[in-house]
Amino acid sequence: MRGGFEAGINAAMSDLSFGLVGGEEGDGEPVARSGKGAAVSAMRSLLKHGSRAHQRSIGFAIRRARTKFDVGLLDGRVNRQIVDPQTSVLISKLRPDFVGFNPRNKVFVIAEAVVSQTPEAATKKLNDMKLVIEAATSRRFIVKRILVTPEKITDW
Repeated sequence: MRGGFEAGINAAMSDLSFGLVGGEEGDGEPVARSGKGAAVSAMRSLLKHGSRAHQRSIGFAIRRARTKFDVGLLDGRVNRQIVDPQTSVLISKLRPDFVGFNPRNKVFVIAEAVVSQTPEAATKKLNDMKLVIEAATSRRFIVKRILVTPEKITDW
């Protein structure tokens, strides 16, 4: 029984991490920017949040953040409160599905994956979070939003 459980976890991590962190785009090999421990911790957070469909949608959002804004799974957090990435001060108790930051280009990414809420509600939540982040950080960052619905992935 234990072998089946471990095999299931390994398969889930492999499936969810495909293209999320490090390596060449599409090679499926998660290469941690901060070491193997960081990759395992980040994947554990992703695997604990929501249904399998929700997890896959978050994975799509993280892939978009990585390819478009160079913000990957290890640059962010899954379902965690928003903190200033430079000072670690709490910005908001809101918990986007993914929040990440690239210190090189000052891009701050927030993402929502729509499974049980409406796209309109998720868009409002993202827009509200953007305003809160900008106000709390004196507009030091470029805030980008990503919305994943069953039909498409949108970023702005």
